[in-house]
Amino acid sequence: GLEHIKQDYNIDFTNDSELQTALELHMVPLLSRLQSNMPVKNMLLNDVKINYTLAFDIATTFLSALSGDNLQISEDEISYFALHFSYALLNQDRGSLSKKVLLVGSDRKSMLILVSQKIRQWFVEIQNISILPSNEVTNENIRQYDLVLSTDKEIVGRYPQAKLISKFLGEKNYKRIELALSGFNNLQDILDNFDRDLFYYGEAKDKYDIINILYKKASQKYTLDQEFLSSLMEHENNSNSQFGEFLAIPHPERPVSTHTFIAVGILKDEIPWSENFYVRLVFLVSIGKGNPKALKLWYYLSPLISDQSALLSIVDTPSYENMIRVIKKVYHDLF
Repeated sequence: GLEHIKQDYNIDFTNDSELQTALELHMVPLLSRLQSNMPVKNMLLNDVKINYTLAFDIATTFLSALSGDNLQISEDEISYFALHFSYALLNQDRGSLSKKVLLVGSDRKSMLILVSQKIRQWFVEIQNISILPSNEVTNENIRQYDLVLSTDKEIVGRYPQAKLISKFLGEKNYKRIELALSGFNNLQDILDNFDRDLFYYGEAKDKYDIINILYKKASQKYTLDQEFLSSLMEHENNSNSQFGEFLAIPHPERPVSTHTFIAVGILKDEIPWSENFYVRLVFLVSIGKGNPKALKLWYYLSPLISDQSALLSIVDTPSYENMIRVIKKVYHDLF
């Protein structure tokens, strides 16, 4: 199972003994439930799919490789395994990154120390945070750091690479720092994945029809072969790509294209996607193979795909221009 993940996602868990132990311990009750036909429910299934999409896909691949066609494993079961993989992915990031961070502000040094301690609790990959008063900042000392954070608006206005944070750290500050640490430095990094040529508004007979429409649009722009479409359909058959009330995010079973992109379909009339579930908005997502940064796109789609009012705004005014406006609004406070 872990070898399949290494091959498909270029992520190596084969030496992660902590993960392997957790998976082995989880397999025992899973097999017992399957044999006795006692399915389990995870009330947080949709939250897991939205916030840990990559881990959910990896868990699907892992369990599919182990069970083959012999067992049908529910998404509820998969979501529990996804949490193990999410934790392992976080540990990989922390082990491979070592960031030098500068915190700048005009507040009392004691206040800035408290802020820095909170940030280090959040992000253990930050080995050290240097603190500097606003009046001592220069271009030369800023260039020595991987990330510059400031509680001072004037500093952010003077140095575009600095990220504004509040001394009263909250969830938006966390996401802003997380984005910057992962290499998403500005809104354009997100917007570049939404291409006007990959936007569709119109009708579709069923989910396979809209998937084919978006696939053909993407094929006209990028070199996509039959393997891409086969992997796309394989994932759709193995897992339910519905997210929330009216959104579906079909994507290949594993990264197979050389480009990362999101093809968007807005439907004039809703179509059935699965039992008791109907869709009007479709994001066909493709992650470029062998691109670790591209894999992180899953994490940073979560503010958009978890914002029901934003998704409704996209559907209610079905134009590319409106979609971009909505996306800009969602991410405005994160950059």
